[in-house]
Amino acid sequence: MGAQQVKERPPGPSALGAGSSIRSSRNKLRSSKDTRTIGSNIFTEHSEALLQSRPLPHIPPPGSLLPADLLCQNKDIPENHSGTMLSQGSSTTAQSSFECAHRWTSKENLLAPGPEENDPQLFVALYDFNAGGENQLSLRKGEQVRILSYNKSGEWCEAHSDSGHVGWVPSNYVTPLNSLEKHSWYHGPISRNAAEYLLSSGINGSFLVRESESSPGQRSISLRYDGRVYHYRISEDSDGKVYVTADAKFNTLAELVHHHSALHEGHGLITPLLYPAPKQNKPTVFPLSPEPDEWEICRTDIVMKHKLGGGQYGEVYEAVWKRYGNTVAVKTLKEDTMALKDFLEEASIMKEMKHPNLVQLIGVCTREPPFYIITEFMSHGNLLDFLRTAGRETLDAVALLYMATQIASGMSYLESRNFIHRDLAARNCLVGDNNLVKVADFGLARLMRDDTYTAHAGAKFPIKWTAPEGLAYNKFSTKSDVWAFGVLLWEIATYGMSPYPGIDLTDVFHKLESNYRMERPPGCPLEVYDLMRKCWQWNAQDRPTFKSIHHDLEHMFQVIRDKLSLLH
Repeated sequence: MGAQQVKERPPGPSALGAGSSIRSSRNKLRSSKDTRTIGSNIFTEHSEALLQSRPLPHIPPPGSLLPADLLCQNKDIPENHSGTMLSQGSSTTAQSSFECAHRWTSKENLLAPGPEENDPQLFVALYDFNAGGENQLSLRKGEQVRILSYNKSGEWCEAHSDSGHVGWVPSNYVTPLNSLEKHSWYHGPISRNAAEYLLSSGINGSFLVRESESSPGQRSISLRYDGRVYHYRISEDSDGKVYVTADAKFNTLAELVHHHSALHEGHGLITPLLYPAPKQNKPTVFPLSPEPDEWEICRTDIVMKHKLGGGQYGEVYEAVWKRYGNTVAVKTLKEDTMALKDFLEEASIMKEMKHPNLVQLIGVCTREPPFYIITEFMSHGNLLDFLRTAGRETLDAVALLYMATQIASGMSYLESRNFIHRDLAARNCLVGDNNLVKVADFGLARLMRDDTYTAHAGAKFPIKWTAPEGLAYNKFSTKSDVWAFGVLLWEIATYGMSPYPGIDLTDVFHKLESNYRMERPPGCPLEVYDLMRKCWQWNAQDRPTFKSIHHDLEHMFQVIRDKLSLLH
């Protein structure tokens, strides 16, 4: 499908039109009073004034407050504890995760493991699931079921409930009874940076247990106290016992967490483990049917609600899938604009792509026009509009850099699969709860058989996001996507300004050929701008890979947190 069309944001009232000098335009932009477009910057260098302008961390409801001697002590932090200082406030979106925080009693850890936990067929539901067909089984979080078999893809499993009912359930909604995933505090393999972000709006004692992404099997506790996130490595001795401090060893990780949550003091930790950090969004069910390759959805099951946007090939709507009661996004195809074969090719591409930062295909309607592609729904719309309506209090530097890192992660996955997107831009990324970002709109995506893909004659390109080789020769590769990512990063750095302000579309290629590149946005650190410039190398082979971009952004994320530590 074509990109959702979003009108270009005009330059601020003081920006000059085409033909004006670049330096004059820059000076005018600096003097503009439109603070959102030039001052609200993801990479703004922090100052005391900026920190003081942020909202204070959320205070838990009265019923959840701990005694003053636990939460309100003003003790000095021991020198042997190292941690990362967080800002005095954070994004409103992330902050909502802890709005209903309550004291955790760790009852789930008190139960001694019974013989049933060694039963390989016994699973527990991680989330609620409402059956959408006669052959499916509804689940309630915490319910135990026996798994009998899996479908061909492994994405669905046949479950037997205690009530005697048998039906299909999504495989990613259940976990073995003896697995760590059943615990609310266990987040699996996530990065140190992601853990710190999830805890950035928490309260004293909020925590999670995670597995290292770089060292599988190595686990750590991430714990927030007094504005810092502390990371404690969990060790294991030769007898298989786990511990944080050598004088307190346990047979299981659950026992260790319970021990450090039940004590008045943390016993080796800066504070007791009190509030498990909420896990991120419920996983996408793909497809929403256990039948092999059953992607065709009955059109009468789809109820359109309202239009979200339009594109070159059709329109996008918010809709409800009656069969499941799920909110979905529906892309429609204008008649006579794309052959059914091409439409199904797009669906086939999306079907293969399964990554936390890529929008997931749910199904299609192709039995009669207009054709539909049905995808998961992202509650906060496209990233461009999200950036333009947000302010410093809503999205701070850390939150937006975290979003950029997610986009790089999704694109790194496409790169590893030899797929090119060909229309990467803020308008084609979608935002969900807790600042979750997913790359969308694979309408121009193509699987590369060689190193490059040649577009057909007459193909239309988003000029300001297209690499020089695409504009000149219709040649595209993953390095073309890297160029577009540099422009997307510039969009984020300017909170959604239109690229190449004051430059006419017809002049963009000439400017690039003359070695012009967009200037560093006000407040943007040199390291970040250097990454943009690397993405904008004229020779495609000189541009970085998405894998290295993702690594660099993770590092920058940590650097910004370190700066915040010094300013606390």
